[in-house]
Amino acid sequence: MRPSYILLLTLAFLIALTNAVLADNRVSVNSLTAVNNESNNKRSLRIADQSKEDDDEEEETEDDADDDDDDEERLLGLGKLSEKYKLMKMRRSATKEMKAADKLKAAEAAKLKKAEDAAAKLKAKEDKMINGWLDKLRRPDKVYKDLGLLKLGNRATESKNYRIYEDYLAKYYQRVENFGR
Repeated sequence: MRPSYILLLTLAFLIALTNAVLADNRVSVNSLTAVNNESNNKRSLRIADQSKEDDDEEEETEDDADDDDDDEERLLGLGKLSEKYKLMKMRRSATKEMKAADKLKAAEAAKLKKAEDAAAKLKAKEDKMINGWLDKLRRPDKVYKDLGLLKLGNRATESKNYRIYEDYLAKYYQRVENFGR
């Protein structure tokens, strides 16, 4: 057989098997005779009898929430497949978001650790510098000049080196008192 004949035959077969009725049409409009077609309506996905729908519109009850699902057509279980596919996509996107959040947390932790290490190195360097000055018993005015605070004038207290100078002063005067005893 030619492919066009096969196509024509399958279309005729599908049309013969489908018995779906539009929801707004009466049964008598779609049937060839005025005979009651309730047995055919039971097989279709949409209900042709509108008297029940009119009653449902007037009286809203708890089971009306499920009526919306009845209007949906499902062919060969594709509704379940599409629902499973949507769930799979949602799970995949959720895992991607969780991985991204974990990466961000790890990056923040790495930055924090790096900053702590840098602060510890800086503190060790400052302590080494202060202890070197104390070993030489360097006078506070020379340390003040070495730190570049003399050039700043009144703004010297705003400098980051001023804290080092204050630490040195406290240790210097403590050492001088210990020598005097």
